[in-house]
Amino acid sequence: MKKHILPLLLAALLTMSAVSCGSATDPETTAQNTDTPAETAAEASDKASDITPLPVISLNGASMDVLIRSELAYEFISEEGGADVAVSEAIHQRNLVIEEQYDTKLNFIATPGDWSNQDNFRNTISNSVLAGDGAYDFIAGYQAIIVHNVAAGDLLDLN
Repeated sequence: MKKHILPLLLAALLTMSAVSCGSATDPETTAQNTDTPAETAAEASDKASDITPLPVISLNGASMDVLIRSELAYEFISEEGGADVAVSEAIHQRNLVIEEQYDTKLNFIATPGDWSNQDNFRNTISNSVLAGDGAYDFIAGYQAIIVHNVAAGDLLDLN
C-alpha cells in the first residue's frame, strides 16, 4: 500500500511547490509590454482550476521521510528569519497543506548531494536499499547523480 501512496504524496508536494512559488505575472513582460493588460486574479484562478487535483487520502499520521540535498534544503524547509520572508512563508504553507490534507508529517533529511559529494549521496541511497531499512520514502536528488541508483534498481518508478 505504501508504494502506491508515495507517488501521490510526491506529486502533491511538487504540485504545491509549483503553485505556491508561481507568479501571476512576469515583471519583465509587464514592464515591457504596456499594451497588454495584466492577468487578473480571476484569470489566474481559472488557470489554477484547470489543474486536476490529486486524490486526498489519509496516511494516518505516518511520517514521510524525504532525503534531500542539503545544498537545496531551502526549497523544502522554511527558514525562520530567512532573507526572503515571503518565500519561507510559502514553503511553510505548502508543507502544512500537504501534512494536513494527507494526515502525515514531512521529515526532511538533508545530506550533502552536490557534485563533489555525489558518491556519498549515491551510497546513502544504496546503503539504505541494501540494508532494507526503508529509511527514505522518497528522494529529491540531482538527476546527474542518482542515475546510477536508477540503473542499480535502487528506486521505484513513480508510474
